[in-house]
This record gives sequence, C-alpha cells and structure tokens, in this order.
Amino acid sequence: MRKRVLMGLLVVTLFCGAAWAQGIQNRDMSLSAGPSWTQSQTIGGTNVTLSGSKGWNAQSDFGYQVARAGAVSLMVDVSFLFSNAGGLFANVPAVGRSDFSPITAGLRFMVPVHPRLSFYVVPGGGYVSARSPVLTAGASPTISTDRKSVV
Repeated sequence: MRKRVLMGLLVVTLFCGAAWAQGIQNRDMSLSAGPSWTQSQTIGGTNVTLSGSKGWNAQSDFGYQVARAGAVSLMVDVSFLFSNAGGLFANVPAVGRSDFSPITAGLRFMVPVHPRLSFYVVPGGGYVSARSPVLTAGASPTISTDRKSVV
C-alpha cells in the first residue's frame, strides 16, 4: 500500500515537472544594458548650446511561442526599453533630463540559421513616454523638458 502511494506521488511529481518544463521551453527572455551618451549641439537660430551627457540604457524582452513549423517559430513578443541620456546642461539655465521609454508588443517571426544565430522580424506597436529639451526664447532663454506620451 505504502509503495503504491509513493509510486503515485512520484508519477504525479514527474508529470508536473514535465508540464512546467514545457511551459519554460516555449518562452524566451532577454536582458541587456549599456551606456548611452549625447553629443554637444547648437540649437539653430540661437547661440544656445546643449552640452553632451552620459547615461544608461536597459532593455528586457519577453516572448511566448504560439506556433512552430520545423525550426521556424511565431511568438508573441513584448519589449521594454528604458533609456536615460543624462541631465541637461547648456550655456543658459537648464532644468531636467532627457529620456525615452517605449513599451511595444508584436508578433516575432524567428528563423534560426545556425545553432547560435537567428534572424527575426517583429512587427507591432506600443506606447512611448519621452522627455526632450524645450527652449524658451526671450531676453533670458532657458531650457526645460517636455514630457510626451504617444500610443
């Protein structure tokens, strides 16, 4: 009796492990990060110069395989990118930061050409939130940031 119960538990445990592994097998996740920088630029028609700055970028990408034919996969894909180019510095008073944060969803069509190399295309759309420099002209010009969101 005890052996039968233990054997039943073992079969259920192995089945649950296989089901869990199947779910992981159909998923894809990537993380990447690195530096970003901007170059100095002069705003046309003025003598205002924005200095270059240094910042960071981070991206995460999640995919779930919905269909497969041979080695070719079709996946639902969601990407998050966070880009912060650093603070605003200029030869006039400046306040704020410059950043860019899109969230996109799409379908990923992936074709492996080598065990460690795949080409893929991801058509889709999403949402972006960005802050960019805005020049307020006048006797004493200033630079601030303007936040925009687009779907």
